[in-house]
Amino acid sequence: MRGVSVAGIVLLMVGACAQQDSGSASGKAAATAAPAAPAVVHFTAKDFAFEGPDTIASGMTTLVLHNDGPNLHNLVLLRLEGGKTLADLQAALAAMKGPGLPPAWAVPSGGVNPPDPGSDTEGTLDIAPGNYAVVCVVDAPDHVPHMMKGMIKALTVVPSTGPAAPAPTADLTVSEVDFAFGFSAPPTAGHHV
Repeated sequence: MRGVSVAGIVLLMVGACAQQDSGSASGKAAATAAPAAPAVVHFTAKDFAFEGPDTIASGMTTLVLHNDGPNLHNLVLLRLEGGKTLADLQAALAAMKGPGLPPAWAVPSGGVNPPDPGSDTEGTLDIAPGNYAVVCVVDAPDHVPHMMKGMIKALTVVPSTGPAAPAPTADLTVSEVDFAFGFSAPPTAGHHV
């Protein structure tokens, strides 16, 4: 054992034990795997367009919206029912000749609140398979919704082939009643689900 100190042997033995322990721990972790996490999908908002994927998988999904424009922008998913397409929605919006509600077959299906310019916000939704339009309904500063200015994008949601992710566990519940909101606890600054 020339050239090997007692301290070196001890370090080698400790390292070997640590490798054996981590191997058995990873075996245990595989047996009790955590549930699937929501998919994370990124969109970027600009004046006046969205950048993001054309197709995503269905299921619990965290949408992250980055605002790369100088104005406020949000992200609203409109589920296009009855075989309608993005072109049908664009034609219906053009026929409106001004602000108003989208047609009944363009069903609001959740979204992400507006982040300040240069920052991000996110929202987690359970998104069903189907055809959607990603739109911005912010109308500042000129009272014309940004979707009327072309801030609209097609999104196809295909059935997921992986394990279903559970909904996040809420730490605060907000109830909507006529002309008011109720909270399960007083809201505090910081991140909440």
